[in-house]
Amino acid sequence: MKRWTRRFEWVAYAACANDDRFVLERLSPNDVAEVRRICDSCPVRPECLKWAVDEQVSGVWVAGALFPDPVDERAEQVLKSLWRLAKRSIPGELARRGDI
Repeated sequence: MKRWTRRFEWVAYAACANDDRFVLERLSPNDVAEVRRICDSCPVRPECLKWAVDEQVSGVWVAGALFPDPVDERAEQVLKSLWRLAKRSIPGELARRGDI
């Protein structure tokens, strides 16, 4: 993974920077395909995944997947599964991207 000099320096390279649709409550059903397309082409997917795991985020899109708010036990289980999947997928994302 690229060594960033500041903690969230990678965010400036995110394809979703300054796009409010990546926060769950601001996303319309019509935006889902566009959000996934933007995520798919993002140059900092590995960093995004690492952030999601490290910070245990919810209520946002991360590397093309919606990480739901844990409003009930089922949503909490889904969220925990997504964090585990995100952690396992970081090496593959790095290989896919290469160095930036």
